[in-house]
Amino acid sequence: MREKDKDILAIQTMRNWVMSATLFASTSMVIGLGIMQVSFTSEKIYALSQALSFFPPVSDLLIKLKLLALAGVFFNAFLHFSLALRYYNQSGFLINLPANYFEGDADLVVSNVLNLAGNQYHNGTRIFLIATPFTLWIIGPDWFLVGVFIVLWLLYRFDFHNSLDTDQQLP
Repeated sequence: MREKDKDILAIQTMRNWVMSATLFASTSMVIGLGIMQVSFTSEKIYALSQALSFFPPVSDLLIKLKLLALAGVFFNAFLHFSLALRYYNQSGFLINLPANYFEGDADLVVSNVLNLAGNQYHNGTRIFLIATPFTLWIIGPDWFLVGVFIVLWLLYRFDFHNSLDTDQQLP
């Protein structure tokens, strides 16, 4: 905020965050609405579950409830990405205000809003990953269990391993 020759980098970074959050928010809404449409018009999901799962298929009503739960997962992701957009936009305005506008430390206020945006974006991304086991749950509980292990492994890799050096753990 104090170095004027670095302002284009901050603006481009904020623009990229906003574009990414917008993409994820719109994608989650489209997927959620598509799943709701499928849940009310599907007849062949029961046959897919019967063909691919080791467990006996559940009723058509339970499959529709699973689809609605999956749609709820994507609507929750939409909420988090929308909140991330709100905070990113708010921080864009706060960056351009003079430092004497703030009652406290201007850097702290802006960084807190950016942290709120990052946390919402982080939560939305995790919900996208959580949608994987829910999607596999439609086929059967055995697929759900496989999806849970895959997501747990991915989250472990994302959180505790650096993509450049797999032997070094991130703080």
